[in-house]
Amino acid sequence: MNILFIATSHNPFNPTQGASQRTSLLLQACAAIANVDVISFCTENEPSTDAYNIIYQSIVNTHNSQNRFAKFRCLLTPWKPESVFGLDSVKKDVIDTYVQKKDYDYIVVRYMPDAIQCGLLRYANKLVIDVDDHPVDKVISAGKLVKSFHNRLYHKILAKVVKASYNNVISKTKVAFYTNALQASHKNSYHLPNIPYYDLQSYQTDTNIVEDRLLFVGDLSYLPNIHGITHFVERVFPLVKKEIQDVTIHIVGRIYDNELISYLNKISGVCVKGFVPSIEKEYEECSVVVIPIYTGAGTCIKILEAMQMHRVCVTTPVGLRGYESVFEPDEDILLAHNDNEFAKQIIKALKDKKMKDSIVESALAKQKLYYSRENFFNIVRSVL
Repeated sequence: MNILFIATSHNPFNPTQGASQRTSLLLQACAAIANVDVISFCTENEPSTDAYNIIYQSIVNTHNSQNRFAKFRCLLTPWKPESVFGLDSVKKDVIDTYVQKKDYDYIVVRYMPDAIQCGLLRYANKLVIDVDDHPVDKVISAGKLVKSFHNRLYHKILAKVVKASYNNVISKTKVAFYTNALQASHKNSYHLPNIPYYDLQSYQTDTNIVEDRLLFVGDLSYLPNIHGITHFVERVFPLVKKEIQDVTIHIVGRIYDNELISYLNKISGVCVKGFVPSIEKEYEECSVVVIPIYTGAGTCIKILEAMQMHRVCVTTPVGLRGYESVFEPDEDILLAHNDNEFAKQIIKALKDKKMKDSIVESALAKQKLYYSRENFFNIVRSVL
């Protein structure tokens, strides 16, 4: 079997972020069952390996943001996916050149918008899209974060247009993978869950825990994460400090906004660590992981990572989305529907070690059972 794997914007050969890690896992799973050629638009000097052959690579970023007219024109043509998501002629021409040279059984790409921008709809009969972040949910999520009436109205209409375009594309696609099982409702759609990238299941707990320390891990160049942690330190964290004065929180993850760093660090008990070379130390020292996610489109990999690292996590219904059928509130995870509940759940976790240990043990068992690399590879193997 021959597979053409398209790497667009998330480098599978440098898996330092969640999106790149899933891309890497999908590439590895394909390479385990087929002869894989890779076209990479996010690398320049990556060598081929015994597992895959890189036939083209260049950093291509020619798909520019749409101008104002194009943004509104797409609302009038939902039946044309290229008008909604755009078409990158450079990427399309590269892919066409190589597809004409070899007969591929499957063409695999991450994200539906990327598939459209790369001109892959003409190969729909062999196209495998890892949908991951549902495009409709992304628009709805973005609409919740804008302030003006006109922008909210635009996103509301855009969500309907994207839904029509999405249904059109998915109905023609050979295979569609989803991180959320509830979204895998179309013909030829399958649940391919997120899993922790690194195998840390031999990790030892209770070594260097710093009492009353919380941990937030997330890419703070991603708007839902910025909104979530900002809301948390402004609305939830003060409620926790009223009860536990010495509580602190470490904020870990890529961050480039110096104003945001300065603002967060001025809040008593908050320490912005930014990108750290070893995330294990941060998990080892924290007592509770907080995942204050209120908007977004995918499933939260940080929940699985916290469980793998033997830490109880407190999150919102949006943070738990996609895991509801596996993880039970108060049994495997602590769930909060509002700010007061969030603070109470954190306080409970910090004070009740017996309850916390019970949740950690139960969550870890389920994480190992349902969200392993073996399961991920087996799903890809069974489908393709």
